[in-house]
Amino acid sequence: MQAKRVSGIYTKRIKKIIWIFVFLIVLNVSLSAPESPKNFYGDVSINGKPAKIGTDVVVFSEGKICGRYVTQIDGKYGMLNCNANSNEDFYFEVNSEKAKAEFISKENVNLYAETKKRDVPEYFSIILLILLIFIFIYFIIRELDRRGI
Repeated sequence: MQAKRVSGIYTKRIKKIIWIFVFLIVLNVSLSAPESPKNFYGDVSINGKPAKIGTDVVVFSEGKICGRYVTQIDGKYGMLNCNANSNEDFYFEVNSEKAKAEFISKENVNLYAETKKRDVPEYFSIILLILLIFIFIYFIIRELDRRGI
């Protein structure tokens, strides 16, 4: 009778140990599960003006591209999907220029980019080219007059 009692005690202890291991494994799996992706959104401006449609917004995590979004509305971006942990440092680029990020909440981030390029109208380069051609023609005509040709 005592042999049965000893084996019953061991069976109960083994069951408890197994349950503890199962609990620890489930706990470990739940703690190591990846977080849900971040979905950044917000306002985006370049040199103080709302970014135009087609502006490229990129988020980086640990130095690697984490997500990319091309604006479809002037001055707005999102949902920019980024698969990264929330404890990682994020930084943003707007049209390949590092942007200042203002976190309104964990996912609502307003971006401010400053570009070194000046906004020059497209026609400016054409006007400049035409002006240079006229100056060149003027100096050729002047030189031909001076030589008497």
